[in-house]
Amino acid sequence: MPYQRLSSAELAAMGGAFAAGYEAERAQQLFVPELSFTPSMDLSLALGWPFLLELEPPSGAADPVQATLDRLAVDLPARRWPVDLATRAVRLLAFGYVKFPEPKPAAIEAASSDAPFARSEVKSILGTYFARPVPGWRHAPWLLGALEALGDSAAVLETMLDTLEAGLAGTSPWGPINAKPSALVKLLAHVIRRLSPTDAEPFRARAGALLSAVVEKRPTVLSDDKYRLVPYRGLALLSGDEDKIRAGAARIDGQLLTRDAMFLSRTSFLEVMRALGPPTEGEQPSAQWVVVGGAEVLDIELRRWHGYGVNMDKPAAHAYLLDQYGVFRLDGAVALIADMAVRSQVKESALAWLNEHAELAEPVLAKLSKSTSPAAPSAEKVLERMANQRS
Repeated sequence: MPYQRLSSAELAAMGGAFAAGYEAERAQQLFVPELSFTPSMDLSLALGWPFLLELEPPSGAADPVQATLDRLAVDLPARRWPVDLATRAVRLLAFGYVKFPEPKPAAIEAASSDAPFARSEVKSILGTYFARPVPGWRHAPWLLGALEALGDSAAVLETMLDTLEAGLAGTSPWGPINAKPSALVKLLAHVIRRLSPTDAEPFRARAGALLSAVVEKRPTVLSDDKYRLVPYRGLALLSGDEDKIRAGAARIDGQLLTRDAMFLSRTSFLEVMRALGPPTEGEQPSAQWVVVGGAEVLDIELRRWHGYGVNMDKPAAHAYLLDQYGVFRLDGAVALIADMAVRSQVKESALAWLNEHAELAEPVLAKLSKSTSPAAPSAEKVLERMANQRS
């Protein structure tokens, strides 16, 4: 695919922060040209991929309600959605828990409309859905992302902060320890990055003030691990205050977890990355680590990638690893994926990636094979396999 930027019309169709384009302040904060293989992916990475939802043109489905149900009836809804189906899905899910494949009749009726959302409707849906004690977990993160793309980031942030403030006042169920709302609040740290610094500042200040009010009521909320799953802990990430992030971030054996440390400065994040041991159970890599920390992250991951999926489904974990790091047009990605082509549970997929990107990969592999890199033996084997496949 030629390296050609999407047009303004194409960007607008993707919704949300994408409509701001490549030169907008919010995109430029983390934008790196040719970090990936296409300018559209460069923009997606700058805006927080994979922690965002992208829109596609309308589906043209003969039965759009059924097409919406089919897309929702999976373990994890897709990251890219036709705009008409995403709109229908949000209206359907706004009715609360949906039992597939037979949701409530009222939910089906709501899904019959694909009319655009007004900002007031975005706030109304969020205010109702996320103020419940336990929002439907499988779809709650997706719904937040969809409403950001279809509506706007500010409406999402404002409504979620309203919900947390109501909880502090005792009029919302979001005060107690609860893993699900806690994870949703942490997602707001990705949403706020898609605003310009000027637009984000009032929300960061509000999050900081709310967290200070929580600490005043419960002084050990950031330091005592029994409060780890209190939703208000996520406000530390949203505030952007490095001291608050360090105090309230998740950690194992005293070490900050990367999923929270990535909201620190680049220097601080790389310090955390360099200190990492093998992946912990349930840990997943993220393309955003490379966006935030730079190419050195891939060098660090080269020595630890094989540990992903510990006590879990290793083939699935390695497939996700390839999904995350395979977006990068970087020498470090070639080295890591070459090692995966020899040592992982997804060897053939990794080799296919190297063949697909042979113009980038082969010179890097040739250099690697003569180096002292941990990937040198794998690079030599992969070069031989690639040559044999062509002969």
